[in-house]
Amino acid sequence: MSKVIPILPCVSIDEQCEFYESIGFTITAKDKAPHAYAAVRYEDVNLLFWGSKKNNPSANASMVFIEVEDADSLNAEFCGNMKSAWGKVPRTGFPRISKVRELKEDKRFTLCDPSGNTFYFGTPNNGNTITMRTLDNEQLAESFAVIYDLLHSKESPEIAAKALSVFNRSKVELNVSDKEKLAVLTSEIEEALKERDDNGLT
Repeated sequence: MSKVIPILPCVSIDEQCEFYESIGFTITAKDKAPHAYAAVRYEDVNLLFWGSKKNNPSANASMVFIEVEDADSLNAEFCGNMKSAWGKVPRTGFPRISKVRELKEDKRFTLCDPSGNTFYFGTPNNGNTITMRTLDNEQLAESFAVIYDLLHSKESPEIAAKALSVFNRSKVELNVSDKEKLAVLTSEIEEALKERDDNGLT
């Protein structure tokens, strides 16, 4: 086995093709009859779509993880293309794209297309230290990492917010670096909760 190509649902073949072209993909095939179908490609990444008006983006559970060499540069490229095409980088609704997140296994970002298909583009850490996930304070480092993973890996901002509330009750003093990381994580949790609220997911 040398290649895996996912076949995913979409509401509109035209809308799907327009979106993927706008972020830098090439349309390699497209047909509306007898069956709605499209194929797109970005470098070595190939995706296939079949059209179904019954597809509900909010209820679409299709997910694909794609390993890439540099998640940061790819995210920057996609975001730049989105801003050029639409004048903004959508963080909520469909389509949307997240910022790059540092996880235990990799650095990744999430892309949701107009039909609700979710893609995780990630670059393996290969043993590199994840600075934003760890604290200098050894007493709180493990708890902080759990909250970080709840938000960024498990994508459970509600649970992360509850865990953060407990974490903040600690009387242990943090150094400047740890305080900055805590402030960033707090802001990210608040932003994630707002996005879920905007999308009716809470």
